[in-house]
Amino acid sequence: MQINTALDPLNAASASELWWASGTVRHGQLGDIRYAMDDQHVFAILECEETLQGELRPASEFAYRELLAFQQDCGYPHLLRIWNYFDAINEGSGDHERYRQFSLGPRRRH
Repeated sequence: MQINTALDPLNAASASELWWASGTVRHGQLGDIRYAMDDQHVFAILECEETLQGELRPASEFAYRELLAFQQDCGYPHLLRIWNYFDAINEGSGDHERYRQFSLGPRRRH
């Protein structure tokens, strides 16, 4: 499975990350989540359109809720790594900075 982040590399060389499977790879899609898995690991991606959720914070909550439910349903008990990508990461200031809003997540709901 290949993921294109559409990010420009910082230098002239582009980079790839490869994950080696320890058995037969099964792949598919469940709802909005695309995945590839073997008997030991699952690799999943959820591309969430932020504007459909209103703004970054609810979009982040939605994405994590979906990914964690998928992980639990698939029976893989541990997370190895999660990448998050969203536009304009440092837009805003103070508590309104987008990265700050993402980091706060559901913990500071009023």
